[in-house]
Formats: sequence, structure tokens, C-alpha cells
Amino acid sequence: MISNFSSDASSNNSSAICKSILATSLVKHLNSIGSCTTIIGNQINTVESFSTTVTKYGVAGNSATALVKSPYNGTNRLYTVKLVKQGGSWRISGLNPAK
Repeated sequence: MISNFSSDASSNNSSAICKSILATSLVKHLNSIGSCTTIIGNQINTVESFSTTVTKYGVAGNSATALVKSPYNGTNRLYTVKLVKQGGSWRISGLNPAK
């Protein structure tokens, strides 16, 4: 899932991200404040590297978290990616800097 997100982001395919990668609840939230594809597209334009490495993950029923490392401004940053199982596949429901 995370590699698909990176691939679609590097291709600037915000439509595919909103349609196939993000959880329905997140897409609805983004659409309530604008357009999911526009918001994701704007965010993609600020990314300097689409390289990601999952360093740790945990699954609890229909939810999961992954600790993802990605380069930013010459250093590696860690992010917590929240996932939910939706329609038999995992979808990204949130992303936060790791604490």
C-alpha cells in the first residue's frame, strides 16, 4: 500500500491516490474542505523525494500503523502512517510526523 502511494505520488497521480489509496473517511474529509485530488496534488508538489522505507508496523484487527522513513532536506524523517482495512484492502487513513 505504501509503495503504491509512493508510486502514484511520484507520477503526480492524485486522482489514483484519492480513488485507490486513501480511506473513504479521509477522502470525504478532504472533499469537505476542497477537492481531494487538488489537495493531494498540491501536497505532492511540495515533496522533494518519494522514497519511503517501512521500518516497523503493527496490525490490530482492521487497523494498522506503519513507521515510515522518508528523506527530507538532507535527513531522514519518520512518519506514522495509519491504515484501515476497507473492502478487503488496506487504505491510508492518516499520516503524522512520528513522535
